[in-house]
Amino acid sequence: MGEKAAETQRSIAVIEGRGADPGVLTGKRDAVKRQLEEARARFEAYEAARAGIEEASNQMKSLVSPRVGEMAGKYFAVATEGKYRSLAVDTRLAMELQDENGVSRDCDYLSAGAKDSAYLSLRLALTELFYEGAGMPLVLDDAFGRLDDHRLTAMLKVLSATAEKHQIFLLCCTDREETTLQKLGTKYTALGI
Repeated sequence: MGEKAAETQRSIAVIEGRGADPGVLTGKRDAVKRQLEEARARFEAYEAARAGIEEASNQMKSLVSPRVGEMAGKYFAVATEGKYRSLAVDTRLAMELQDENGVSRDCDYLSAGAKDSAYLSLRLALTELFYEGAGMPLVLDDAFGRLDDHRLTAMLKVLSATAEKHQIFLLCCTDREETTLQKLGTKYTALGI
């Protein structure tokens, strides 16, 4: 029995020798708990900030989208010579249009040229809304490649009116735009390379 007790004592001493002091372990545990609590508090603060920013973004979009849609609709109505009388823009800047018969359609319904006119109308509306009165320059690089001559004329009428507020740079690889501007009697400066 004495021998068994001595063996048990040696085993206890070996196990205790391998392990750390319980006081040290408790201190480490408490330090990890504090770090975890601090990390949770930071996470909750970040989540609250993200939710606030997202809510403000959605609110801004819901206020801006109708104005953008109204402006883009006016440009698009001129660009399509009244074929489409309104263009609605949602908070993701997806567009829906209404034709002269009151039929609503998704923008994907349009031909490539009409779709380009719609997106250009949207870009003009965004520029007007966000840089109102600032006279921001607009750079359009081969923006009319998919427009037929009739749509090009209508779109250049829109841009001519916009040119009173903004300086517009048209980068073109054909003389089609210049010829159309001449027909419209629009003042412009041509630079060639």
